[in-house]
Amino acid sequence: MRLYNLKGELLKSVQTRPGSYPLGIAVARCGDLIYADYLEGSLNIVKNTDTQRVIPIQGWKACGVKL
Repeated sequence: MRLYNLKGELLKSVQTRPGSYPLGIAVARCGDLIYADYLEGSLNIVKNTDTQRVIPIQGWKACGVKL
């Protein structure tokens, strides 16, 4: 995933896990990136460049994030 400013300049790039399908991308107040991974069925938080799988959802497909 890539973050661009309004001028189209690349500010930050984060590599997602291989085979992931990020949906429902949001930014927390602290600046962390939060996204739902549809294929893994999980909620993930990206701090700097480290991705943490926070909530594995078994039997469901995550398709959004609401803060």
